[in-house]
Parts: sequence; structure tokens; C-alpha cells
Amino acid sequence: MLLAVYWCLTHFQTSTASPVLTSLSLGSNYAIVVDAGSSGSRIFVYCVEAENSPPGEIPIITLCQDAEGKPVVKKKTPGISSFAGKVSEVKPYISDLIQLAADYIPATAHSSTPLYILATAGMRLLTEVQQNAIWTTVRHTIKTKFDFNFEDTWAQTVSGLYEALFGWTTVNYLLGKLSVGMLDMGGASMQIAYEVPTKAVVSDDLIMNFTVGKVNTTSRRNYRVYVMTFLSYGTHDPCLQLGRETSLTSDDLIISRSLSATRQASGIPAVVFQGTGNLTLCLAYQKVLLKKDSPCPRAPCSMNGVHQPPIDFQKVKFYAMSEYWYTSADLANRVNTYDFFQFKNLAMALYLQLRVISLMRLTPNLINVLAWIYVF
Repeated sequence: MLLAVYWCLTHFQTSTASPVLTSLSLGSNYAIVVDAGSSGSRIFVYCVEAENSPPGEIPIITLCQDAEGKPVVKKKTPGISSFAGKVSEVKPYISDLIQLAADYIPATAHSSTPLYILATAGMRLLTEVQQNAIWTTVRHTIKTKFDFNFEDTWAQTVSGLYEALFGWTTVNYLLGKLSVGMLDMGGASMQIAYEVPTKAVVSDDLIMNFTVGKVNTTSRRNYRVYVMTFLSYGTHDPCLQLGRETSLTSDDLIISRSLSATRQASGIPAVVFQGTGNLTLCLAYQKVLLKKDSPCPRAPCSMNGVHQPPIDFQKVKFYAMSEYWYTSADLANRVNTYDFFQFKNLAMALYLQLRVISLMRLTPNLINVLAWIYVF
């Protein structure tokens, strides 16, 4: 949803030039977006009501629904970045995703339906050579197998800053206003974005200025949004920093002192981690990981010495999505408003006092290899 919303906004002459998006054709009734994340790729087929939208307003876009009333969405795993060094597997992977849209959208509308394939942090962790090899195969596959409206630049890796802006735009669009803050954690990065006052002094490289609305309409407004991304601070690789390369075997175990571990000697090699229930120590390690004690050239800083403009929490409400929501939901936190102390108590009661194997029994919907993430 986030990528499609921003795509529609560009029809309204925004002052921030998107690296991939173009004007929305009023004759287009559909739009296809593939969100290629680090853990998997999701295709979304949208129905666009540009002609029926109020003059000067953002087009009405919704997920299309199939005959059973279900959203036309599909996910494939693993993430497309996992095909680095084995690009021959990209063609069937991407073809299977796009075929969903080809089957749903009438053939007569294919040539007018824009298709975007945008990758995020998983691809940003690859070298440029690896990325280019994957994208070359993706673009060739789309052009030779499908008849959608597609250009080479519509399949690419987006920057973390644009990913943050996409998320902010989406949350506010769905809420029907452009004023709340956004937090997003994916598999390989996390983002924050929120509007800052016009008078606030913030470095240009931390701000995205853009305008939404048609020229000479009352709905036209300027926005000044602080955007920041933290690569390698996603849920799948919280300890892997950019530039670090290492090879490990099952004998090379890196164990935190807050965990105890054993390795099975027979059968398939496996490592079993068992939490010690030391939440205080866990939080202390997280502080080190987030580099909260790093020099802060310009206060205030969020983490790793990165400046973050002051936030008036009495006026700005934040919405957190992706892994923030999944983790909260798996902790049985059903309260809409985040409360740190409640969250901490739930973590202590439901997770940190349990063995990982018990955790798997308690929440069978969790994928086994990800169970430790919630303890982390």
C-alpha cells in the first residue's frame, strides 16, 4: 500500500521528485506494486478511481478484491535479495508473482496498467553488481512475458529515506489526514518519519519538502517531513552492521551472556537457545547495540549519534507498523495505545521466563527460526 499511495500522490505535482514514480494516467483503472522486502516479496493489485475522486483531491485507491471478496495480494518467500549469485531463479520467482495480476486484470487494460517493483533494505545490503544482475533479469522477464505499462526505472532499489517517506504518506493517507508520525521496522532496516514545524532548524539532508495538491486548489499544501532510516537494524539482522563480512560454521557460536546454548551432536546440526529471563541485561545490551552513548554532534539524537528534531508528543501521534505490530500482537498486547511499562510486563511474563521450545508451543503460528527474535 505504501508504494502505491505515494505513486498516486505524484499525479498531484509534488515538489519532491520521486526516483521511480511518474504521473498517474486518468485512464488507468488499476495499478500493480511489488514490495520486494528482505523477507519476501508481496504483489498488490490496486483499483484506482481517479476520475471519480473529488477535484484536486488524492485519487481513491483501494486493494482490488477477487470474486470471493479477498484482496488481490500474494506473497512469495524468500526475499528477492536472496537470489544474489543465483539469478537463474529470479525469472520463475517474479513471473509467478506478476501472473496474479495478469489473471485478475482484464487483458484490454494491461497496457494502461503501471507496474512497479521496488526493493528495500534487503537489496540495499547487496553490492551494486549483485543488485544489477537481479534487476536485469527482473526487467527482461517483465518485458518479454507481460504487456503491462512498465519502464526499466520502475524496477529498482529505493533508498531508505524514500522508504520512510512512503510509510509516512501511507499511514496518513489511510487515516485521511497528513499529520501523524510513522515508525516502521522491516527485516533489514527501520524507519521513522514525521512532520516538523516550518521554523524548526533541521539539516536539509534530513528533511523532505514536498507539495500535495493540484495547482490553484484549496487542497494544495506544503509538507516538511523528517525522514531517517537505519540499515541493518531490522528484525532479522539486528547485530549485522553494514560492511561487516564473516563466515561462520556451527562451531562458531556467538553467544550473548544473557543466553545459554547447547548444540546437538547427532542428526542435523542444530543450536538451541534458551533465554535466561534477564530482561534488565537484555535491555542493557540493546542500549549498546543502538549506540545510545555515541557522541551527539547536534542534540537531540535518537541513536548512533543521529540528530532527530524534538517531538511534541502532546501534538504528534505516532503509528508503528510491520514488525512493531507483529511483535506487539504476539505478546498478546491488544491495547491500541502503546504503553512501555505494560509492554515490558508482558514481555517478562510471556516470553523471557519461557524456554524457546515452550514459546513455540505457546504461539504455534510463529515460524520456528524467528522465535528467538521476540526474545531479543
